[in-house]
Formats: sequence, C-alpha cells, structure tokens
Amino acid sequence: MPAVLTAIGTDATNSFKDLSGISVFVQRKQKHAGGCNGCTAGGGRTTASSSPPGSPSSNSTEMSDTDDDSANQTSDDIDNPYDVLIQACDNNPKHIATAYSRHRTARNALSRSTIVAPDFPGPTIDPLLTRLIAHSPSLTQLVEDDALDPRHGLVFWARPNEGVKRLIGEVQRRLLEAQTSGGASVPGKQFWTMPRDNLHITALEVTHSTTYSAVESLIGSIGRPLLEKMVAWPKGKGVRLGKPLLSYDKAALAISFLPLEGGKNKRYTYHHLRRDLWGILEKGGFDVDSRYIVPSAHVTVGRFFRTVSTEGVEEPGAVQMEMKRWIRVIDSINDWLEKEGENYMRGENGEGDPFWEMESPLVLRKGRLWYGGGDSVL
Repeated sequence: MPAVLTAIGTDATNSFKDLSGISVFVQRKQKHAGGCNGCTAGGGRTTASSSPPGSPSSNSTEMSDTDDDSANQTSDDIDNPYDVLIQACDNNPKHIATAYSRHRTARNALSRSTIVAPDFPGPTIDPLLTRLIAHSPSLTQLVEDDALDPRHGLVFWARPNEGVKRLIGEVQRRLLEAQTSGGASVPGKQFWTMPRDNLHITALEVTHSTTYSAVESLIGSIGRPLLEKMVAWPKGKGVRLGKPLLSYDKAALAISFLPLEGGKNKRYTYHHLRRDLWGILEKGGFDVDSRYIVPSAHVTVGRFFRTVSTEGVEEPGAVQMEMKRWIRVIDSINDWLEKEGENYMRGENGEGDPFWEMESPLVLRKGRLWYGGGDSVL
C-alpha cells in the first residue's frame, strides 16, 4: 500500500533516523561474534534499532509467551524489522530500554544544537495544521475535507490511561503558560496542543499518506478477524511504559516513554508488542508501510503553527533569543518530570500506577490521523 501524499505537511522535513547506535553495534556483533546474521529488515525496509554496545553477545531467540509464530524467528531469517533490536539486545528488556533511552537523548541533543544555532530560521511550521486551525481553532472537530488534508492512513493506537493524560495535561499547561506569558513565544508562531481526547501512541502504522479508497480497500482485504486479533493483542501481556521525558524537534513536542519490565511476562515489552503486530500482518500476507521503526514510544503533545496576524514582524535575533527561552522551558519541564513525573501519574490521591500499563484493547483508526483525528474501525 504505497504512500502517495508524502510531500506535504511536515513529512518532508521530519527525521526518522535511528539515533540509538544499534546499526554500529549490530555490525560489530556480526564481525566479531558471528551473531545477528541478517539483522536488517527484509524487503529493503528501514531497520529497527538499538542496544547498548558491550551487552552480552548471543543468538538467543527466546521471546515472549505469545501464540504467534513471529515470536520464534531465528537470527538467520529475520523478516521482521523489530526483531533486529530484540536480537541485538539479546532479548534483554533492560537493554531494550537503554536503546530507547539513547535514541531519545541523542535526538533531543541533536534538536537542541539545531534550534539554538545562529542561523536557525525558526520552528518548522505545519501548513496543513495552520489551515485546519483556521477552520476549527480548537481542532477538537477536524474538518473532513480532502481539500484541506488529503492524507489518509490506517493505524493501531493505544489510548493513554488517566494518569498519563493528567501528566500530559500538566506539561501542556506549562508550555502554554510559558508562551502566553511571553517567556517562550516565537514571533509569528504559536504552539497548538493536542486535545485530551485525541492523545494516542502509535503501536503500528499500517499505511499513511494515501487515499481514502486505498485505505478502505486494505481494510477489506485484511478482514475483520485478523484486525480483531490485533486489537486484542496487548491483553494479558503486561506491556508497561514509564520514565516520561519531553522530547522535541523543530516542529513538535512529545512525551516519550521507556519500555519497562513487569506485568504478566517480565520479558515482554512495548517493543515486543510492536514486533508482534507487524508479524501478524506479515504472516497474513500484508505489507506494512510504516514511516519509522526507530526505538521510540511517544505521545505527541503539540506542534507549531503560524499566526498570520504577526507575519513578518520578527526583529533581528528575536527568533534565536526566543528559541533559547523555549529550550529553558523544556529543560525545566524535564527536570520536573524526572523528579515528579511518575508520582504525578499516580493521581491526586496517590493510588494510581506510576507507569502506563496497556491492558485495554488497541484502537484501529482510519482516515485523517495526523492530529489525533480519523474514525474508529474497531
């Protein structure tokens, strides 16, 4: 299912490069230990990601207590790109978490160096978001019009629990407070926050940037039984996410999490869930056309858009000054998240979990999905 509408929005400028260091480590294992043969994604797809160099070298393929054959691949016949990370990390949940941590830390560092550079022109503006906000300022009801946003997709989302929503709401409040108080406002730009009911994490993107008819045809081809199996897949697996951090680039901000051990099967992580969903579709004879397979578990909290009323009024150096203030705001939020984030997810009475456990079924969504919209299939 080819993506045909990728040169619009911020797709052309987004970076989906794996920054965890796994590609170098895999090559080292292949050269010196003979392990991880074929640790590349099949069919020329993007490879998955990382494990800490220096972790034990092994060809062990013991995965999870799953009834799907995708969990039992050997290192000689890897077809599933998510197995690259699992095998490079020797199926060790702590090493998998380290890969996710390294990726988000490196990505934030790269974004920081870009944003504070003297020649940085300002945040990357999403033109489609600007256009949509002009029609629906709150974006709680997305305009269903291909003339405004022609991109259709098909995804499996997980909705955050109340603790995660509470945490994200507080982060959004702090970002907006900083902007409206003048402490981190970029001339001519504003920050849009994802509505609470639209918040999601993408467990698997089946296809993107395509047409309505292509998505409808794909849903019909896959069939309801297989889709229902995938929606129900997290049940009983004990998938947990924790250690929230505010991640950012020049276009958007997100709360990123690390996959945690725990639950029914301590060796089964969020990355195993992503692996299994991909494997179920591939085993069924369907290609997966995801934009990225990097080690990231994130919920987008907001994006930049342009305000026409202040177009062209930037003073020389104003963008650089305000971006440095914006970075300071992000740093202060991350300091708070490190100290209080997990406790904040417990709720006011302190009785909730300090992590996100995915016990609810996934949500299968189709349509215009970029800003948390679209329609539920299952």
